[in-house]
This record gives sequence, C-alpha cells and structure tokens, in this order.
Amino acid sequence: MCWTEAMLKVVSLARRPPGIDHDEFVGSWSEVVAGTIVAEMEPDRLVLTFFDQRAGTGPHLYDAMAQVGFVDADRGRRAVGPATAGGRDRLGDLLDEVVRLVTDEHVLFDRGPLTDGARKLTFLVVARADTPHEAVVSHWVAVHGPAVAAPMQGIAGALRYVASPSIERVGGYDGVTELWYADGAASKAHAAVLGDDGFTRLADNSIFLTGRERVVR
Repeated sequence: MCWTEAMLKVVSLARRPPGIDHDEFVGSWSEVVAGTIVAEMEPDRLVLTFFDQRAGTGPHLYDAMAQVGFVDADRGRRAVGPATAGGRDRLGDLLDEVVRLVTDEHVLFDRGPLTDGARKLTFLVVARADTPHEAVVSHWVAVHGPAVAAPMQGIAGALRYVASPSIERVGGYDGVTELWYADGAASKAHAAVLGDDGFTRLADNSIFLTGRERVVR
C-alpha cells in the first residue's frame, strides 16, 4: 500500500451498532462494505484495519478503521459528497462510522512491503486542554515525527511509520499515527529508545489500538 502526499485521505473510525458482535461487524466490512465503497466511490486506495477487542468500554474503543484515498482531491470530495444537516455524507452512509477525519499523510519511515502477520499499532492523537490544533500538528510533523522515525532504521523489525494529522480537529482527535512492526519485540525495542521531544506536553499520545490490516486496493 502506497499513499502519496497529494492524495486526499479520509480516515473513518467505526464502532459496531448495538446488537451486533465484533466478528459479525468485521465480516460485514470485509465482504459487503469494502465492495460497496469500491463499486460506488472508485477510490484509488482503500485500506481496512480491524482492531483487536479489549475488555470494557470507553470513548476510544473502536472495531475498525477505513482509509479511503483519492489522487484527485476534487474527485474525492465529490465521491464523499457534502455533509448533510445531520453531519453525515456519502461515506458516512456507507460506513456508518463514528468519527471521520480528512488528513494530510506523512510517511516518515518505510522499510518496504509489509510481512504477513505484521503487528499494527494505531494511535489516536488527542490534544491537551487548551492546546490549539495547529500547535499539535506543527510539532508533530516537524519535531515528534522525525524523532520517532530516526531510530527505526536500526531496529530490524521496525517496518513503517505513518503520521496523518487531520485538517481540523474532529471528535476530539487531531489525527492518527500508524506503526507497523514484525513482532512485539520490535515494538518494545522501539519504545525503549524513544526520548522526550515535548510532544506529550501538547497531546496525549498514549491512546492506541492493535489490529490487523487488509489492503483492498
């Protein structure tokens, strides 16, 4: 999967509706929703992530994430469609998502094609109280991102690091970070060498979900 800086990337975080279990929801996304998005919206990229389920409930527990990308941003906006008075748009109708973020993507480290069974961590970035969205994004892109990426070349199992700050804050989120590792040992080795670059004073970067990824196109 390869995104480009110029691509319009829409990230949707979804939570299953009441009465449907996680496996049923995942099956619906895999077999029905993905095909519908491809047929009706014709995106250049479509990637689904299915999150592992943790015990309990909370505002940051989601079942899945969809990433839809369009090289032609204007075509992407037309495909997604304008939001209705209720705040929904065409993509929302297809996904029934809880939160939708339009993002700028920054690929900060990429070792190459991902291996089967790669471990994926998705971090949901939430600004500290009274911290402007612009301040979070500026530090994230210019300072924090490069600091996180720098040691990855020296860790054999560190595979990819992608930062996707949102154009604006939505649902309390300032964007998402995605990290891929060959295994848990590589993830721990990376975390052990990271220092304080000041980002945690601007944002809570500790909210994360683990899962598996399906590249549709």
